[in-house]
Amino acid sequence: MPTTTPHSPRAALAVALLSLATGAHAASLLEDFDGSLNPSLWTLDDAGNTWFVDEGRLVFVRGNGGNALLTLAPLLQGDFDVRMDYDVTGWSSTFGGGDRFGLSVTPVGEGPAFGSTIGYAQEQYLYAAAAGACCSFGPFNPLDDGGTVRLWRSGEQLRLQFLAGSEWVTLADTTETRDMRLSLSSYTFNGFVPGASYAVDNLSISADAFSAPIPEPTTGALLAAGLATLGWMARRRRTSA
Repeated sequence: MPTTTPHSPRAALAVALLSLATGAHAASLLEDFDGSLNPSLWTLDDAGNTWFVDEGRLVFVRGNGGNALLTLAPLLQGDFDVRMDYDVTGWSSTFGGGDRFGLSVTPVGEGPAFGSTIGYAQEQYLYAAAAGACCSFGPFNPLDDGGTVRLWRSGEQLRLQFLAGSEWVTLADTTETRDMRLSLSSYTFNGFVPGASYAVDNLSISADAFSAPIPEPTTGALLAAGLATLGWMARRRRTSA
């Protein structure tokens, strides 16, 4: 599977915050799926299907025809850049029906999603969905079993690209300035194939700001240590009294 963002050490937490979203400072995080999903960052509606973390990848396995959705809890504000590797070697061979999944951003409050969809298994393709219209196809190699997609915004320009060799190819673009909700969805088209699966990896997210600060792991550890110290001091005072 192509890798455009290096893995963090396996001993690190699954979510590594590189800088904190405060004021106008840009913030970045890398979700390398080295551990369970952080519930403060992600909300998951599996719709009776299966998501699990395995060997540094987030794996989805189709169990029924329900639409599954994994959503980043904080909103993306201002300029942002989201990149993700994917692997569809677990798909069964079908045509005219089967699984699709996509990485998308949706304006808060209204508007359809803008993003990518990887569809079908035997004839894999990548298309852009913008303003609810399907489809803008790119020169996607149907023999590939994986790739890298990118959603990014600069100013008003919102763009979807995928990596072809060493070059980013633009599938679609639009204009949008509202805060955006990032999600990874899996749904079926004209029926589903039980057991079909795909995996994603190296989901890197940077933005001017998130809708709420995301505490660094060290910040959380310091807070917990501080609370524990206060509790110990309170117990000691009660004992002395």
